[in-house]
Amino acid sequence: MKIQFHICFLIAVFIAISCGKTNNNENVIAWVKNEAITTAELKHWMLLGKANVFNYFHQKYGVNDSKNFWIQKLGNEIPLEKLKETALEQAKRCKVQQIIALEKGIIETANFDEILGKLQKINDERKQKIEKGEPIYGPIRFTSRTYFFHVFDKMQIELKTELAKDELKPGKEDLLNLRKNKEQSLQEISGFLTMQYVDKNYESYIDKQTSKLDIKLNKSVYKKISLD
Repeated sequence: MKIQFHICFLIAVFIAISCGKTNNNENVIAWVKNEAITTAELKHWMLLGKANVFNYFHQKYGVNDSKNFWIQKLGNEIPLEKLKETALEQAKRCKVQQIIALEKGIIETANFDEILGKLQKINDERKQKIEKGEPIYGPIRFTSRTYFFHVFDKMQIELKTELAKDELKPGKEDLLNLRKNKEQSLQEISGFLTMQYVDKNYESYIDKQTSKLDIKLNKSVYKKISLD
């Protein structure tokens, strides 16, 4: 009886885990390494890229906004598919930065939904501070978009500081090339020049890291994504 119980228990656990993975996969557009890009995450980038994609088609084909604009075929392109592709690239590039930050212990999660899961708590805390007359910095209330970028920007600042210690650490010649006033002591302004060097080279470094990583697409979920 004990053996049968243990077998049944293990089967139940396996089924629960499998179902959990299936449910999670239904909300995942793609993976970069082991980190998921969720449906909400892709739609976040789609919303941000919508105007640029519209302008691209407007200038290239002379079309205007209409009910069927996003699903019509123009040449060999469909606006919605173009929007999804560009949004996916943006999401991947963002995810790569988060993965590096995770590896360096800067953040605890790179999951978009988990990050936004803290939004209500943060807004409630800000509201309570305002009611008590305590100072807050930034907006009175975050939207999902502004909160994500608030978290991401903070992470990016810390990431640059970490990269300055190794991957993007400038050599003496690099610092000398950045020094504008030759009378300034290099030692006195080395920290300032180092961050200048990091800022100058950060985007190309991330581009290189992004190109190294493949993206595994969850095609069935990606295909269903619309603007709704």
